[in-house]
Amino acid sequence: MSSRIDRPGRGSNDNNARRAIRRSRLAPVFAGVAGFVGALVVGAFMVQAGLFNAFLPKPAPPPEPPKAVKIVSGDASRITGFDKNKQPFELTAQSGIQDKDRLELVHLQGVTGQFHRADGGAIEIGSDMAQYDSKAKALDLKGAVTFVEPGRYRAHMQAANVNVDDHSLNSQTPVQVDTASGTVEADSMTVSAYGARIVFNGHVKARFATNTNYGEGQ
Repeated sequence: MSSRIDRPGRGSNDNNARRAIRRSRLAPVFAGVAGFVGALVVGAFMVQAGLFNAFLPKPAPPPEPPKAVKIVSGDASRITGFDKNKQPFELTAQSGIQDKDRLELVHLQGVTGQFHRADGGAIEIGSDMAQYDSKAKALDLKGAVTFVEPGRYRAHMQAANVNVDDHSLNSQTPVQVDTASGTVEADSMTVSAYGARIVFNGHVKARFATNTNYGEGQ
């Protein structure tokens, strides 16, 4: 006696195979959708927590406000200070303007001034114009430049560079120095610190005469 064995039909097997193929094809799509949704959830959490801002480009800093430039000007300007020997010096001018690009520079017009020596003597200066560098303590004089030490000498030139810290001087223009004993003319002149040494350069001419009244009425 034989038993009946039921076998699935061919149509049923084909349907199952087709469903399996569709699921395998849709699996990557479902995985991508799930990943996208997960990314949205994580991104929303980061935004809410403020973490996403750390990845954003930082805004450019606001431009710095322009620096205030102090201009020194007026009908009368006065500059004072001390040299290396702690002796005072003073410069006065009919007008003075501080340089807008280099604040250590002051442009002067109608200049007079005075340096004091440690031995008590004084040197009076004058010029049509000058530029003073407060950082280097350098004074550039131009136009009718004079240096006078009353009773000793009077020097004339058109331009000179002076270090107000040690009173050294350099002039590359023709100079004339009148003293009690005569006159010296030269193409240029240098004076070492505190007048320890005076050197006349170029064509030098000297005229000497007895003049015991030099300085009177000067």
